[in-house]
Amino acid sequence: MTLPRAREASEPADVPAKCPACGSRDVVTTSKVVDSSSYWRCGGCGEVWNIGRQREASRYSYKSPFGR
Repeated sequence: MTLPRAREASEPADVPAKCPACGSRDVVTTSKVVDSSSYWRCGGCGEVWNIGRQREASRYSYKSPFGR
C-alpha cells in the first residue's frame, strides 16, 4: 500500500475559486509562481489566507460544543 505524498511548496497549486471568508470570487496573489505556499487576498473583504496552512488547520479543528 502506498500512502499519498504530502504536497510540497514547489508543487503547483490550484487557484482558489472563492474566498473562504465571504465567498467572493475576486481573489488574487502577488506570487510569481503559484504553489501551496502562496498567500491569497480577497478583493471583497480583504481576507488573506494560505491554502496549505488552511488545510493543515482544518485537520486539527473541531466544533465547539458551545456553538462558537
